Amino acid sequence: MSFGAASRLALCRTSHFSTRAALRTAEKTTLKLTTPKPAKRPVGGFRGGVFGFILGAAVTGTYGLYHLVEQYEASNALVLSSVNELEKSTVQIRDYIERIDALEAQLVLVNEQFVQVSKLESFSGDVRRQLDLINKEYLETKSLLSKLENQLALKASSL
Repeated sequence: MSFGAASRLALCRTSHFSTRAALRTAEKTTLKLTTPKPAKRPVGGFRGGVFGFILGAAVTGTYGLYHLVEQYEASNALVLSSVNELEKSTVQIRDYIERIDALEAQLVLVNEQFVQVSKLESFSGDVRRQLDLINKEYLETKSLLSKLENQLALKASSL
């Protein structure tokens, strides 16, 4: 090999190596100049736990709200039926009270129209006294009449 060939070979090798290095730096600079694609972030344990917690809380809250509304409707229907029953019993009690008031008014009229026991006892005592007086007068009149008959019989026998 000659000196020229050797220098060309050395030049070629250096240029080859330098070209490769230059290409690498050019690739690096072009890579640096272009905007990189956003990397897909893997879902980490913390983010997955928070997402799972929020999703579970939302599902549980929705389920709980559904059952709460269902229980509310059931209790509301029960209270409404109790109110209706209370209203019916109140109407019955009002009717009973009106009947009792009417019966009390009739009882007052009956009490006013009929004689009370104490008045009846005093009246019967008065009647007994009157009967005793009448009986006494009857006996007195009878005794006087028998005396008169005796006197008449004596006068008739003496005549």
